[in-house]
Amino acid sequence: MSLQRKQFFEFGEFRIDPAERLLLQNGQTVSLTPKAFDTLLALIENRGRLIEKDELMQAIWPDTFVEEAGLTRNISSLRKALGEVPGETSYIETIPRRGYRFVAEVKETWQETNAFVIDGEADSFSDTEAEKSQHSRFFASSRARMALVITLVVALTATVIYFMVKPGSPQPASTPRTGTLAVLPFKVVGASPETEHLGIGMADTLITALSSVRDMRVLPTSSVLRYDGTNEDTLSVGQALKVDTVLEGTIQQAGDRIRVTVQLTRVRDKWMLWAGKFDEDFNGYLAIQDSISERVSSALALRLTTEDRSRLAKRYTENPEAHQLYLKGRFFWNKRTREGYKKAIELFNQAIEKDQSYALAWAGLADCYVLGGDAKSTEEAFSKAKEAATKAIALDETLAEAHASLALTRMAYDWNFAAAEEEFRRAIALNPNYPTSHHWYADCLILMGRIDEAIASIRRAQELDPLSLIIGRDAGRIFYFARRYDEAIDQCRKTLEMDPGFYPSHVTLGDVYVQQKAYDEAIAEYNSAVSLSSGRSLMRSSLAYVYAMSGRKDEAQKKLDQMKEASGERPPPSFDLAVVYTGLGEKDQALELLEKAYRERSYRLIYMIVDPVFDPLRPDPRFEQLARRITSSPR
Repeated sequence: MSLQRKQFFEFGEFRIDPAERLLLQNGQTVSLTPKAFDTLLALIENRGRLIEKDELMQAIWPDTFVEEAGLTRNISSLRKALGEVPGETSYIETIPRRGYRFVAEVKETWQETNAFVIDGEADSFSDTEAEKSQHSRFFASSRARMALVITLVVALTATVIYFMVKPGSPQPASTPRTGTLAVLPFKVVGASPETEHLGIGMADTLITALSSVRDMRVLPTSSVLRYDGTNEDTLSVGQALKVDTVLEGTIQQAGDRIRVTVQLTRVRDKWMLWAGKFDEDFNGYLAIQDSISERVSSALALRLTTEDRSRLAKRYTENPEAHQLYLKGRFFWNKRTREGYKKAIELFNQAIEKDQSYALAWAGLADCYVLGGDAKSTEEAFSKAKEAATKAIALDETLAEAHASLALTRMAYDWNFAAAEEEFRRAIALNPNYPTSHHWYADCLILMGRIDEAIASIRRAQELDPLSLIIGRDAGRIFYFARRYDEAIDQCRKTLEMDPGFYPSHVTLGDVYVQQKAYDEAIAEYNSAVSLSSGRSLMRSSLAYVYAMSGRKDEAQKKLDQMKEASGERPPPSFDLAVVYTGLGEKDQALELLEKAYRERSYRLIYMIVDPVFDPLRPDPRFEQLARRITSSPR
């Protein structure tokens, strides 16, 4: 067993153990109701300070209306428990018509106690040894290495939940037992190319597991990646992420041993809810894992559903090499670059070669391809994404991420909105806290004309991942499609406040300005997007469109010619050309190009249904017929 520091408060002949929620008098337990204990702890934590009645009641009964008599009863029972003589103030002073103050001298002490860790020979892991072995091989056995990592993930996941929800958690009543958790990338001490993925890999695995617990909201990996390799203060990070608690840790290796330290901190007051240390070599890891499972099940049985416990204990592969390759794949996937996707696809395929039944690796492939991956065309990417997601679900029907990826292919590749909605709803039912499901579902809903539901869905995605730039941009697009332009502008500006260089929000803002006939502002936004995105063709078509709409047709034609020249032997996308010809008022040409985009199965064509750009074409029967074919002719 390893040791951790534990806090106590002492006054007179009394001692408070916040972690165990105990009041002791000369070593004997004093009986208190839960609310009376909360009252006493709040008074002691604010000792010497007058606490107004309203403040104290809010701390003890958050979000609940309780009459003042309830507080009075708590104070009365505390006075009796502490043995105060009527008319004398030994501990709790009453300030008439205002509140209360704890006046006794309080000594705050810390003691080392046994922590919940895996037994190991901690004294054999010295800092000197760690320094000497920084460049040594990470583990003597890759199979043992990954089995241990899986063991640690299970232990950490279960222990975190235990300390967040157990009745004895040292938190005042004003803090909900379950709230928002951020799992930061673990710091890898002495990192090397062979081990750099472990920090993000550990965090990503914990996030996936913890997100399966319905009463917890865990920020997705995309929200915490910016803190990889930083040394920012925990309180500052928690406040920036707007979470209640932060889980952070380190991974350190020395020869054939590994040390993982971890701590769970409450953001509001930097209270360390729990800290643990895991030291282990690689012998007997299966017996250790069994022991952890038993202790976790015992600790969490009353707080988790059977389904929750099953998900937390679940192993997606028994092959440690496959799991290592998967973690590396997620590391590169999280870079969100074309090269990152290419490397991730390679690693996920290697993991599948090691274990054909590894559903998470198949889901990783689907996630790579659904975001573009290494495919030669959008159609090929969606096709491969659909294949991988379908395989993942066949292996494990409970993977919410795979259902979300499959749903997107149903919508954008198959044009089957009903089937897409079914998959989105399944993904959300499996994991209500997965923001991507709500994000992509909002797009599906707006395409089906269900505006209020689409806005509610994108808002939920923002609540779950408030720092996501792409979700923020797409929230602006939802408002744009709904013709709620002022709200779209407001949303785009909020996203650009987080990152002024995020060019997609400049594009959407330009789109909105065009519809408001604020053409100069639109041109400025499109030009910003061009400079920030290395002149992507989408912005060239947008500029040609705004010039056409503003009556500057010569400049529009010039941009159109540049589009055709830049594409070389391959013509520009038919959909992009249709946008420009719509702005030029050449409806026949625009409709002909939209028909061509339909034959090409351009995934962007589905947005024709709701995009204000095509409002001038909507009265034409040919446009109406095309829209009907899109929504009624799935693959």
